[in-house]
Amino acid sequence: MAGQKQSIAPWIMLLALVLIILFGALPLVVALSSGVLADVLGCKITEGGAPPCIWNGHDIGETLVLLLNLGWISFLTIPIAMVASVIWAIVAIVLLVVRLGNRQSPPPNVGNTPPPHV
Repeated sequence: MAGQKQSIAPWIMLLALVLIILFGALPLVVALSSGVLADVLGCKITEGGAPPCIWNGHDIGETLVLLLNLGWISFLTIPIAMVASVIWAIVAIVLLVVRLGNRQSPPPNVGNTPPPHV
């Protein structure tokens, strides 16, 4: 494809979509991961606090509680990510329409057919 200008817009759009998904899902993933880690370690954590939860000689109970409470932020981040994804879809459609509109139609005399006599 020498001589053709490559657009960076698809990569920017892909990166934007990944960031939107991460922004919306990350607090919930962190909260669920803290609960899974607490279960694996045999600890019982609640939103109000935790008994000592020892891992490698350190008490991580309060850290797990903090990470568990981050799940509440997803009530804010998920709707924001949904609105951002709608905006992303609109921008993607506009870019696609512009890109398809900028394509040049082939010349009228393509191939070996002679032009019509008028």
